[in-house]
Amino acid sequence: MAAPTAHGRLRRLADFRPDHGRVLSAFFDLDPTQFGTGEARASQITSVCDQADRLIEQRRSELSHDELVALREDVQRIRDSFNPQRMGEGGARGLAVFACGPADLFEVVRLAYPIASRVTIGDSPEVSPLLAAGERERWCVTLVSSREGRVFLGNEDGMEELDDLRDEIHGRGEDSASADRHHHLTRVADALLGLLRARPFDRLVIGGPDPVDDEFEAVLHPYLAERLAGHVSVDLSAATPASVLEAATPVFEARRREHQHAALERLKAHLGRNDGRGAAGRDDVRDALEQRRVETLLLDARADAVEDLVEQAVDQSAEVLVLDDEAPDLQPHGGVAAVLRF
Repeated sequence: MAAPTAHGRLRRLADFRPDHGRVLSAFFDLDPTQFGTGEARASQITSVCDQADRLIEQRRSELSHDELVALREDVQRIRDSFNPQRMGEGGARGLAVFACGPADLFEVVRLAYPIASRVTIGDSPEVSPLLAAGERERWCVTLVSSREGRVFLGNEDGMEELDDLRDEIHGRGEDSASADRHHHLTRVADALLGLLRARPFDRLVIGGPDPVDDEFEAVLHPYLAERLAGHVSVDLSAATPASVLEAATPVFEARRREHQHAALERLKAHLGRNDGRGAAGRDDVRDALEQRRVETLLLDARADAVEDLVEQAVDQSAEVLVLDDEAPDLQPHGGVAAVLRF
């Protein structure tokens, strides 16, 4: 299954210890500059799975017969699970798969940043490469018409439709008269406000035919309006979580770039003023982490051996941002910097 990446999920995976069997962790680099075609991704699947087969054979002396058989089956399941033509949908730039047949584990994590392709075998999932994903913003995508409303929650890794909320706000059989439409859109907005309280989200995206989306925006509670990040065009009647994710991905990416740029500008300003609120380079950042002063850890996606820094940042609830488009700004600092709390 595919689900949003979050610290809670990674903690659960990190704490996972099967009673029987070993865990196979496989990482696929889907960087579109290198793996932008189905043919390239098919080659990537073959390469990673062949690497897994070789690793299993190299370690067969330390594996029981049952563990050996289960790992081979896990590799075959990975080979059979992905369509190279669709593997990079939704803007995924990397993929992690954790498999352990005896424990009924097969979990897929979609990543918004490239990751080095590799395979490990262990007593638990290898999640350290994923800690750099940080905490995702939670998004709500609401599709509205004069009679219907459908709501999706998730992030850039995946979306889910909330059937209970959709049932509550689904069409009332009203005509398209202005008063009836306004009443319906107000009901949708009220339901969203209730959702915000029950399952908080950070950003809101709306979509609907003109002028319904503008009317809907006008009736949003201020708490919702301040979270509005953009509009999408999706066929409401045919929408699926996958199609909603595809349509909303440009909004997600624009927000991500904006957020990364703002954090980088803050870092530059603090370093320029030398006010003690910025740290650059591994040694200075490590010192700041040990003092629990880090507010935002900034990393070049290609920086090596940063897992310990990321783990410390996560442990103290610091934000972790992996910069790709703007990574050259971090290169003079070894790909590592931080904005500090004090």
